[in-house]
Amino acid sequence: MGRPVIATAYSGNLDFMTPGNSYLVDFKLRQVGAEVEIYPAEGTWAEPDVDDAARQMRAVWEHPEEAARRAERGRHDIAALLGPERAGAIARDRLRQTA
Repeated sequence: MGRPVIATAYSGNLDFMTPGNSYLVDFKLRQVGAEVEIYPAEGTWAEPDVDDAARQMRAVWEHPEEAARRAERGRHDIAALLGPERAGAIARDRLRQTA
């Protein structure tokens, strides 16, 4: 949609988010722990670095031209990677593999 995106630099979003099209936040892997009911206590997750997240937000605010450039790059990359024709091809290939 051509909007700057800030997210943790970890996991599935890196399939389509890059330093060139997004603002990626540093993290540390942490054990989930028993207090989080929806995840296994022994699991891990990426705990975002709050200071880095603030720096990324500040960068978007202080450098709107760069933020707009990355946002447009993101829009272009998503259209190329996950647009209707590409998504249809991925689904078609998956169906062929399971048939």
